[in-house]
Amino acid sequence: MNVVVMQQHFRELSALIRSAGAASKLVDEFLAVATALEPFREQTVGAFASFLVRAYEFDKTGKVTVIATKPKRATAPKAAKITKPSDAEILTRLSTLYEGILNPNLTDETIEAELLLVDQLKGAGLQTLATTVGIAEKIKKFKVPDKKAALKQAIRDRRGIFQRADY
Repeated sequence: MNVVVMQQHFRELSALIRSAGAASKLVDEFLAVATALEPFREQTVGAFASFLVRAYEFDKTGKVTVIATKPKRATAPKAAKITKPSDAEILTRLSTLYEGILNPNLTDETIEAELLLVDQLKGAGLQTLATTVGIAEKIKKFKVPDKKAALKQAIRDRRGIFQRADY
């Protein structure tokens, strides 16, 4: 239970004692307590009680007892969440790579980075890419890991044909 609940009770009590005919000074005191609790409204009642004990001690002695709290365990900052591209986006990127593989300005590092996208494709996406690169019939009966390897190799082979013809 939080202090905000106590505030509500003090307000309700002030209304109750007002209707019972209590002096307005008493009603005002209950409302003053409710108002004074405002800065503590989000604290638990137990934490607020602990605060009152320390406040009383400070009022009487001028000293405050500090309650040791466990230091919060340091946590590593969370890595930014990377959104996974959809199959359609992957197919578009890989098709663009396949069509543009003959570009002499395309680096091997870029090609290999894009080929990692093949690993994210499944079923129909693999078959669509196989059709794009012209090996759909060849890999139809392959298992998924073999299909992925064959697709990557087909794209690399297109690049290899271009490089051999360039010499």
